[in-house]
Amino acid sequence: MRNVLPSCVVIFLGIFLLAVIGHHDANATPALDIQQRHEESMTEGLKVELKGVGAPCHWSDECNQTLCCLNYGNGTQSCQKRPTAQGEECYPEKIMLTPWEDEVPYSGACPCGEGFYCDTASNGDSRREQNAKARSEESVKLGHCKVNGTAQEAR
Repeated sequence: MRNVLPSCVVIFLGIFLLAVIGHHDANATPALDIQQRHEESMTEGLKVELKGVGAPCHWSDECNQTLCCLNYGNGTQSCQKRPTAQGEECYPEKIMLTPWEDEVPYSGACPCGEGFYCDTASNGDSRREQNAKARSEESVKLGHCKVNGTAQEAR
């Protein structure tokens, strides 16, 4: 008789354990409620204020779309207007670090604005280009903006 109660407890626990194993996901809540994040929901609440002309910057992406981050070579960088007129001095091409933007700061001049391309074939070094060459031996040759309609001819 002394072993009846412990035997009943062992049988009860065995049956309970089999029931839990057999129906382990029935009405159970997981210990860690991990939900997948969707890329859209991560960026919905983020509204980034883009900087205006003269604002300090590290990347061109921080500046308004019509501006780029210009590196002056003396440790300062600021948002400056992209050239949008024929003949204005320009950086030859946009440089992206990643496929989803991350545009670099530029030295000497910004790339042309929308509707223009930078023509580096024309001769005649400008004063700004000469200063850029003096600062760096590996400086990129700056060009001059031209209307995009002639971009096909230049390439």
